[in-house]
Amino acid sequence: MLEQLVDYTHILPFTRKGDLYRLIQEAHQAKVGTVCLNEGKIAEAQRYLWDLKSEVQLSAVIAFPFGERSSYAKASDVRTALMLGAKEVEVVTNMGLLREKNKADFTYEITQVLAAVRDTPPLDARYGVKFVVENSYVDREEIIS
Repeated sequence: MLEQLVDYTHILPFTRKGDLYRLIQEAHQAKVGTVCLNEGKIAEAQRYLWDLKSEVQLSAVIAFPFGERSSYAKASDVRTALMLGAKEVEVVTNMGLLREKNKADFTYEITQVLAAVRDTPPLDARYGVKFVVENSYVDREEIIS
């Protein structure tokens, strides 16, 4: 049962097909809950999971590592990842907005991502959303302000 709480994370920018297939096989055999990948690997990973008839879920990382994509692009990537089979998205927040204390644009970005999740078919799906703050790039005061 505890294995269902485990996420396998593999977000390297140079993952080869063989590496991805081995990761998916390992996750399936270990019966982990989720494999977390860059959005661009979701479709291929989903095919491997279907072939294995696996219950492992997929999570997509969006805008890793710095969050430096427009809100529109992030929302589009979120929709794409969910439609390709991800059950959860982990969106890296725009660190520049956080560091500038630009709450209006920071809030807008989060709102756009949440709207993309809400509006992705099937509309009755229960997708997970996490917003990631890469805390090695900000100090404590920037996080809590």
